[in-house]
Amino acid sequence: MLAALSVVLLQQRSTAQATLISNNTYINSGFVLPGSNRPIMLDGNDDSGLWTTNGTTATKITTVVTHPDTTSAAFYNNMMYFTGSDATHDAELWVTDGTAGGTKLIKNIAATGSSVPDDFFVFNNTLYFTANDGINGRELWKSNGAVGNATIVADINKGGADGIVDGTSFYQNGNNVYFSAISGKDTGLWKLDQSGTPALVKNISGNIDMSILGAASLGSKTVFTVRTGDFFNGTTQLWVTEGTAGTTTLLYDFGFGSGSMFPQLTVYKNLIFFDGYDLLNGGIELWTTDGTPANTKLFKDINQGKNSSTPFLLYSAVINGKMFFPASTDKNGNELWVTDGTPGGTTLFMDINTKSNGAGDANPIFLLNIGAYTAALAGGNVNNIDFQRANSTQFNGKWYFLADNGTNGQELWSTDGTSGGTQMVKDVNPGPGDGIATNNGAFYTTTGIYYVGDNGASGEEPFITDGTPDGTKLVVDLNTNSGVGSDPEYMFLYNGQIYLNADNGDNNNTDLTNPDLYKINQSVTVLPVKLLNFNVALHNGAVAVNWATASEVNTRNFVVERSTDGVHFNALSTVVAAGNSNTTHQYQFTDANALNAGASTLYYRLRIVDNDGRYSYTAILPVQLQGGIFKITLSPNPVRDQLTIVFSTNNAKTATIKVTDANGKIVYQQQLQTNGVASMQQYINVSKYAAGAYFVQLTTDNDTKTARFVKQ
Repeated sequence: MLAALSVVLLQQRSTAQATLISNNTYINSGFVLPGSNRPIMLDGNDDSGLWTTNGTTATKITTVVTHPDTTSAAFYNNMMYFTGSDATHDAELWVTDGTAGGTKLIKNIAATGSSVPDDFFVFNNTLYFTANDGINGRELWKSNGAVGNATIVADINKGGADGIVDGTSFYQNGNNVYFSAISGKDTGLWKLDQSGTPALVKNISGNIDMSILGAASLGSKTVFTVRTGDFFNGTTQLWVTEGTAGTTTLLYDFGFGSGSMFPQLTVYKNLIFFDGYDLLNGGIELWTTDGTPANTKLFKDINQGKNSSTPFLLYSAVINGKMFFPASTDKNGNELWVTDGTPGGTTLFMDINTKSNGAGDANPIFLLNIGAYTAALAGGNVNNIDFQRANSTQFNGKWYFLADNGTNGQELWSTDGTSGGTQMVKDVNPGPGDGIATNNGAFYTTTGIYYVGDNGASGEEPFITDGTPDGTKLVVDLNTNSGVGSDPEYMFLYNGQIYLNADNGDNNNTDLTNPDLYKINQSVTVLPVKLLNFNVALHNGAVAVNWATASEVNTRNFVVERSTDGVHFNALSTVVAAGNSNTTHQYQFTDANALNAGASTLYYRLRIVDNDGRYSYTAILPVQLQGGIFKITLSPNPVRDQLTIVFSTNNAKTATIKVTDANGKIVYQQQLQTNGVASMQQYINVSKYAAGAYFVQLTTDNDTKTARFVKQ
């Protein structure tokens, strides 16, 4: 009877826009296991349970094992390894595949008490972590993932003392993983290489910071941060290593009083940019290093004088090849700056907030792409969370950030990389109130960006935007109490729907929120790979397949497929993708057996596979092995945003694309170098074209073809 009543209540709390999956279960984080497409969620209650969902209800994976530390977990072999407890074991190493039967104790490392596994990372196809077995102190351990398999890698600090401080960061650069460890009285930089044996690189006095923001790499060089002394009187230093004592050297000591400096090391144009400290000549400013002492220096004194500009590179984004970041000046306040990699090309991009005599603070922050961020986490590597990439996601040719113009409060803004193309999307909360108070991240999908907004009446709730004022709106008011928001946090995409936690307001505990689990009732697709080009060419008896991406989100691999009839395809090869990227990546595959396929025409396409197993296809490109006829196809037709043109070149060296409207006016024209490829695929952004009929004229050395499309 009670179970039936619970189902009824859940149905009553569901809306046309969202479904309540579980109520007051305090599920506050979650993800989908790579490979199995099975959700695993964690709650924040005292029992810290492991949950899953089938899309209708949420259930405990097991009631036997709890998960006491939600910050300690790793993805390895398509399973989650974590610190868990049960009735007979304290905090030890466990594994789960998202089922009760697949949730198992790997090893009881500490004979008495808890080993508390922590600091997980995957390297060289091995799971590494730190643990305290009660005999050797906290040291580095490893496992191949099998039940019973967990061994100490090395007792770095003999005599039972900790060799590794709990919470130590591990940073991978190529075939080395760097970390800080203590041996006797000496603190040093250590490395783990392909042999699996840790070795001291060099003793360094101070606290070595190998976190994702405290370290960065340029080729074989790894630059990292070292702090000596206390927060107020200590110093901050930059060091560099290539894995040997001789190559581990001090780059710069920022001197007395710099102990409070936490440089955000960010790679851009073969330099590491960071917020450096110069007490005598202007506080915290923009610095760079190429990994040598001579070229570790002030890049630009943005706020000239004694005061700091404090560039915030954690919130930087790369747009059209330039890096955008927040920085402050006495004249303009905290605004959006841009650099092309030169001091002269580092300028104020736009003074958004001109209040307070022009020195108002806009406080621009780029909207974090949760899809890119969680996909990086699922990779299992130690340094694969690139905040700049997660900040740099493009949607319909624009990038999105939070800013306050001094009149409308903090709202969502967009930019195409030009000041003229930068504007507030919508004053969601009319007047000076904030329409987007916090950067809780967003889900970028093909239909729009899901973010957390506040219209002033509903409080913080799920919103969506397509980049237009009319397309920016409340998705659902989950907490219907007047003016009280549900404070949602987006978690993961499962079976094409977004899952989030939110407080619907029925929690009896007035002091603490008690999140509920929801899914949004709309099937969405995360932003796909953005192809720059895709072409095939017959060369020396083989077919060369080439493609390039401008950006990738959550991409696992590309499968090259071939057909002899254009209908039935077979996989030829799998090419590993960049995964998450906002820079250009070139890919290629050579079909050496093309002439043995038994057909005069072959057809090729790419299957683009995401980390969650979802996939999409490119257009189909033909290759004429014996002559051919010039062809052109347009898709989709009618089209809303992006037109895809696929054509065979008939061995032409050049091709010219011309688009005209119904009156014959040329609205687009481009000449392409075909370089002997047999077929090509070209994209045209038509989102700003007026609705109506258009004509594509394609001219090669040998022929001219015309095709018609309709812009919606």
